[in-house]
Amino acid sequence: GYIKLVLGQAKEAVVDLDKSAEIMIRSYHVLWLHLARLKAGLPDEGPRSLANNAITLDVKRNQDGTPGLSRWPGALVKFMQGTGTRESVTAAAQEGDPARLAERVCDVDFYLAELDLARNDIAAAKPHLEPAAEKSPFASLERMGPAAELMRLK
Repeated sequence: GYIKLVLGQAKEAVVDLDKSAEIMIRSYHVLWLHLARLKAGLPDEGPRSLANNAITLDVKRNQDGTPGLSRWPGALVKFMQGTGTRESVTAAAQEGDPARLAERVCDVDFYLAELDLARNDIAAAKPHLEPAAEKSPFASLERMGPAAELMRLK
């Protein structure tokens, strides 16, 4: 599903990501499934909607006993639900393990750009795509995704 979305095959990605969600719910998986639905023009509803997946994630406790969405990428999940602002999710990326700061900042760039592209706002997406494509960890999907989007926009 991830690769299909990177390749621009959103409807096919939804099918694969939805099947995978039946097996296990993970934060990044929830984000990709939601983006795939947005990009495919499909409603985000049913047992594997972003809202239901977020509840499942939040019920799972972190090792310190805090709710599951209280740690990264919980702020992104909440933002995609319409809670919070771009500024609040950018600020949340600054918190946590300093060794993973660059990865979180790239996550913000990638997911904000993908959300903008799903809404056909190319002008808003472009400033986020280049940093995500250049600075995300080399083999990450959050690097491959923006690189593919930049090629499609040329």
